[in-house]
Amino acid sequence: MSEDPVRLGFIGAGQHARSMLYPFLHFVPGVRLTAIATRTVESAARAEMDFHVRCYAGYERLLKDDEVEAVIVSVPGGASAELSAAALSAGKHVLCETPGITSPEDAERVREALARSGRVYQVAFCLRYAPIYRKLKELLDAWRTEGEGAFCLDI
Repeated sequence: MSEDPVRLGFIGAGQHARSMLYPFLHFVPGVRLTAIATRTVESAARAEMDFHVRCYAGYERLLKDDEVEAVIVSVPGGASAELSAAALSAGKHVLCETPGITSPEDAERVREALARSGRVYQVAFCLRYAPIYRKLKELLDAWRTEGEGAFCLDI
């Protein structure tokens, strides 16, 4: 097994990516943030200054970057499938933040790109859909409708 880190590119530089995802990459062994793609020249310049990696305005140049092996797509849901399919078609492995697919057409687009690419596609797991959190929400909603007062929760 190679000890070289996976060279990772990011599509998206919004609040979630900047505050949660990029900083925590330092704690992941075997991964190196290599490039970031943003929507605007201004946000690319700011990300380059903050994270000291190549930054592109637009995702196309990031997908052509031979140093980027894998991509994390961290954009609002409506564009996730299109960007994931483009990354797969460019020969990149993809981890897509949720929601990765929002329609049957999105699912087909990603499925076709994945079948042609021979790469890995994964959607990040959103804890709000985990059974324990769904149960917690159900219990809290019931408590809210019952009125005020103390509430002991045991899951």
